[in-house]
Amino acid sequence: MKILCNKNTTRLVKGVEYEALKIRVVNTTSSPRFKPTVLVKIGDFYHQFSAVGFLRTDGTKIDTDYTSIAYNKPNSEAISDVRVLKKGDYVVCRFESKTFDTGKKYKVSEVLYKETERIYGVSPSFRSYKRVEQKIKLEGSNRWCSPSRFRHCNTQEKRTLSLGSILGEEVSDVTDKRIRKIDRLEPEERDKAILSTILQGMLDPNRNNMSVSDWIIAKRGSAYGLNQADLKPYLKLKLADILKMME
Repeated sequence: MKILCNKNTTRLVKGVEYEALKIRVVNTTSSPRFKPTVLVKIGDFYHQFSAVGFLRTDGTKIDTDYTSIAYNKPNSEAISDVRVLKKGDYVVCRFESKTFDTGKKYKVSEVLYKETERIYGVSPSFRSYKRVEQKIKLEGSNRWCSPSRFRHCNTQEKRTLSLGSILGEEVSDVTDKRIRKIDRLEPEERDKAILSTILQGMLDPNRNNMSVSDWIIAKRGSAYGLNQADLKPYLKLKLADILKMME
């Protein structure tokens, strides 16, 4: 479903149509903290935004929920209830981050599910709602993660995991945390990541009196684990070469 952006942000352009995978604007939980959201596709990635920034393509307000067929496919569906998970299960990353790679498998080390009843309003018209907290921890990380960032393994992935277990093999898809993220990328992705980081560092107004390369390593390159040697091959490229690599 196409929706129209009605304001500029760092990622969105006003007046441009975006593909919506999921729209949630109806508050079925009666929670006062409910916020209407839309999940849109930008390039190869999915991003969630406030629904306030979008309209239907005819300019009218979005007032109904929507879920695309592509989003509802079992292989891409987010984990909505962590109670079906247990320690030792594998999940697959849906969205790229500094720690996790899209499409990679990770082993669950801990699961948190907590329900809390909240009361709001003024007497005698008190109302209550149930707040649910869901989180998971994965091997190699000591941070709690949102389960919506991951999906369940599909049938083929489960078979691969089972076969690897029987043969005593390690699961190749599980990321080795000792390997830098930049080294986990394919050559074209690596080029784009480093060039984007260099350009962001050059334009960063907070660089102060640091050299561009030092600032990139200290502030911009940490997400990929970059060092000076990674930057060196790109510093003498011509503008035409850079534009071609970024296409």
